[in-house]
Amino acid sequence: YDPAATARFAMDASVPPLIVRVPGAAVGTEGRLLDVSPEGAADVHLKRAADGHGLIAHLRNLAAAATTVTLAPQLDVSAAWVCTPVEENVERLPVDDGRVTVTLPPRGIVCVRLEH
Repeated sequence: YDPAATARFAMDASVPPLIVRVPGAAVGTEGRLLDVSPEGAADVHLKRAADGHGLIAHLRNLAAAATTVTLAPQLDVSAAWVCTPVEENVERLPVDDGRVTVTLPPRGIVCVRLEH
């Protein structure tokens, strides 16, 4: 029994995607706003930042062990921050070729601001 896989399956089956237009993003018939690797390592929720400065990714690790994930947004990322749940920047994260890597604690949540 894998509780993380079970939780991911339940969310995929019961929560429909919410599509939000992001200023500056190219209009297309299909695409992905954010690639997360390794796939399935975290439950990811995206929202526009309340102050309008980028996107906020809420990353939830469903596993009992810490995991490192890489975020690859399809937007040009100028800066990335670990932030609080109320979107206050705490720690600047390095952006390497448009990718941001962050470590998630076991069964924990990390919020990341992606500025573009």
